Amino acid sequence: MRKWSAFILVVFVTFGARVYGVASESVWYDEAISVAYLHENSLPALLDGILRDDALKVPMYFYLQYGWWHYISSTVVGLRWLTLLTSLLTVSALYWGAARYWGVLVASVASLGFALSIPMIFYGQEIRMYMQMYLFALLSWLALYGAARGSRQAWILNAVFNLLLIQTHLFGVFSVCVQFLFVIITQFRYWRRIAVWSAAQGAIGLTLVPWVMQFDANTPAMSWIPTPSVTAIFKSLLLVYPGASINSDYPLPVSWFPGMVAAAALAVALAAYGLRTIWRAEDRDTTLLAWLLCWLLGPPLTLFAVSFLFRPCYVDRYALYAAFPFFFLMAFGVRSLGPRTRAVSCVALLFLGVTNVSAIQRPIRPDMDKAFAQVKFGAAEGDRVVVRGMGYEFCLRTYLPLLNENEVSTQISIRKSVRDVARGERIWFVLDPYSADFARWMDVFDDAAANGSVRIARRDVIATVRPVHVFLLVPGEAAVNGKLNDRR
Repeated sequence: MRKWSAFILVVFVTFGARVYGVASESVWYDEAISVAYLHENSLPALLDGILRDDALKVPMYFYLQYGWWHYISSTVVGLRWLTLLTSLLTVSALYWGAARYWGVLVASVASLGFALSIPMIFYGQEIRMYMQMYLFALLSWLALYGAARGSRQAWILNAVFNLLLIQTHLFGVFSVCVQFLFVIITQFRYWRRIAVWSAAQGAIGLTLVPWVMQFDANTPAMSWIPTPSVTAIFKSLLLVYPGASINSDYPLPVSWFPGMVAAAALAVALAAYGLRTIWRAEDRDTTLLAWLLCWLLGPPLTLFAVSFLFRPCYVDRYALYAAFPFFFLMAFGVRSLGPRTRAVSCVALLFLGVTNVSAIQRPIRPDMDKAFAQVKFGAAEGDRVVVRGMGYEFCLRTYLPLLNENEVSTQISIRKSVRDVARGERIWFVLDPYSADFARWMDVFDDAAANGSVRIARRDVIATVRPVHVFLLVPGEAAVNGKLNDRR
């Protein structure tokens, strides 16, 4: 009864933290890449479109997304529910896996760490494959731990979950590579076992070949990722994995800063204490220690090394499943405390977690729905739309799918578009104020308005955590008078 009561609690907290505000979130950035193609009449057409715009992705999640859209719910909120349900499966796997090996207390604390983790909440609402990736990575590592403890069936489950993992996200191969290190460390006396496991993983990797062969060798898919600084990995380990901060490539102020620091400090201290307890135990569980450290440090360090040796690819979300061993370590730290200190720590973790989650500003993503709704309902026949911003082109396809190529501009310069307005066109501009060129765009608008060649007929700011600016530019008095003089 105690075990089920704790499970119901963590599921309730996980669900509440993710369902709150989910209906207010617009499709944004890479979410829109696949959403824009879900109206296709066939799955091959969907995959062809995604391969053009979202290279280096593998298809499993898109199969599921396409089926969900066409047979269950063809709404944005419905697509987010798919991810939310995956989050509930993830916390269930986390809880029961931990409870099987270490008891209810460890399972409860680790699961609440996941439930109240800000990045896990963000990706628990994302219309992308990341939560599915974390689910299969979690199941794969849990199965590997069971295999290392002597379960033959667990080796098979590990292979199955690794297959699902790499078919969900290509970078799942980094998790498999780190698992190879763990197998070497714990099974070094059993070379035949290592060889069989390695051969199985190699065969699983071959399943990627049909998809990878379609990749363009010159694809710019990761060109937006900067070379990481040394501090990036420390931020991951000290802020992101503890669940106190959203990852660095989404610069959104979603947490109360003092609460973020306090929550991270407490979580890191408990995790460090848990690691110390395992290390100093008389009957040290070396398998558990190797499992936790390989899983926690291996994926981010691998991404970090690849970023310097080959191509920058260090993004927190690509290895966020490495937060699970942190949750386990934190739970081991709590379990090792005295009764009173343990109770105080649990209350403090819960209080800080709830405080940080309640401080998340909604909607987290830019309100692209409202921005393009203004264009849709205010535009006249013949108006053009110009978009500039991170992922704005894909959002345009999602919210204004009926526009033809002559009505949309994603490549023509802002200056040329303003000159087109001076020649008589009406153009809507949907712009990202976070863009490095935004101030220059405003200078172009102000200069053209000052000389009378254009008039800013409408200027709206969709005020969210990440604002969106919407402008309507029409010919100014100088342009209109010039045309009249030409006619005379």
